[in-house]
Amino acid sequence: MMPLGGSTTDGTQIGTGTCSTTDATQLWTVESGNILRNTASGLCLTAPGPNGLSPLNLGPCPGNTWVLPTRA
Repeated sequence: MMPLGGSTTDGTQIGTGTCSTTDATQLWTVESGNILRNTASGLCLTAPGPNGLSPLNLGPCPGNTWVLPTRA
């Protein structure tokens, strides 16, 4: 999972690509509440659409953040 075009600005769409051990934009940390923060930008993984069909983006934390699912 990585910001498209290597951008680290608010609103950048997230996509997939070949993994790289040297691309800092592909590094994410899991924070309290299972929120994912991009280490290169400091922004969080956001889901702007309420139905889950919109593309994921970089956005402010907290906000309309996407969280890792947890097992019951």
